[in-house]
Amino acid sequence: MTVPRVAVTSVGEGARRAVHLLREAGLEPVMLPCIEIRPASEEELQKARLTIAAGDLAVFTSPRSIEVLWPDGGLPPVEVAAVGPSTADAARRAGGKVTVVGAGTGDDLVSLLVSSVVNQRVVLATSASADPARAERLRSAGAEVATATVYHTVSVAPACDPVDAVLFGSPSAVRGWLSSRGLGSDIVVGAIGPTTTSELERLGRPPDVVPRRLSLPDLVEALGAHLGRSA
Repeated sequence: MTVPRVAVTSVGEGARRAVHLLREAGLEPVMLPCIEIRPASEEELQKARLTIAAGDLAVFTSPRSIEVLWPDGGLPPVEVAAVGPSTADAARRAGGKVTVVGAGTGDDLVSLLVSSVVNQRVVLATSASADPARAERLRSAGAEVATATVYHTVSVAPACDPVDAVLFGSPSAVRGWLSSRGLGSDIVVGAIGPTTTSELERLGRPPDVVPRRLSLPDLVEALGAHLGRSA
């Protein structure tokens, strides 16, 4: 039986996690990044530093965010929630106090935090065009949420390698894909959450697979089930 080939359109830690999960599910990942991450301006970074310093908990999803903000150390004495050990290590090197380390994506980390953020000032270090769903989940859990712009996500055109399915984690990735490729009925489309789903619907191609929970493992599991694989 031919192993379905699945396009991974993200970059960084999220892409590495997607590759691992897809292989575990008996699917073949194909790296076709549709976004680039570019640092914010120095003015935006300084505002982000001040916003984080005023919080109780700072949430980081990649080492890059910390390294861009504090290349020589000096992370303020706030508690830190990090996606993955590499992000946690970067926070510690910068002088941060890491209290929560999550596996998977930022969505998975938020799932760990929702039961413990009541009345806390939570700052999400993120891109200017980030999906607001994470912030909304934390607000619904009783947190006071602010965002700190550390980088900008730019859509880019992927290569044209043949695939059977594609995973989208952001509207930017969708736009990048469609700048050089199509989304016909021969490709199974998976979207991680409501914002990405809305973008696909707006462009006339609703996703075939959307997980019940907003997490990468759930998306891969749902995609595997759709493709007839054990996730």
